[in-house]
Amino acid sequence: MSIEITLVVGMLILLAGLSYRFGEAPERLIIGIILGKFIMVRVISGLASEPLLSTVRSDLIVLDLLGLAAMVLIAVKANRVWTMVAAGAQVLIVYGHASAYLSDSGMQRAYWALTQPPVGLQLLALISGLIGCKKRRQRAVYYCAWLPRSSRG
Repeated sequence: MSIEITLVVGMLILLAGLSYRFGEAPERLIIGIILGKFIMVRVISGLASEPLLSTVRSDLIVLDLLGLAAMVLIAVKANRVWTMVAAGAQVLIVYGHASAYLSDSGMQRAYWALTQPPVGLQLLALISGLIGCKKRRQRAVYYCAWLPRSSRG
């Protein structure tokens, strides 16, 4: 395993632990989505006969679309601002698939540039969410993780 992958795995494990220790449902769900996608990409890359970012792969598009749907749902329902940043970064990842599909030259570099860095943005948003969660717990005994349901039905 390369040093980059080792660092990413370590960071994901650390953030998962912090999310489950200090976070609430939105933090735990988002890190679960990111971890699930990371594991599925590793499984897919083990089954693939060619490098993952050499062609536009429908299985990766489906995986990222499912991640987008889940993150948008969480962002709409959660009583958190950072979840919108995480969902927005997931939109960039999905756009990366479309741009790689439409690109003729330099696809591998463009594909990487549009699908990999937004995960870092998602993790930074999660860290800010964890810090906010910890501060809220210090100020108040209870803070609702989800927006209240509308009384209008």
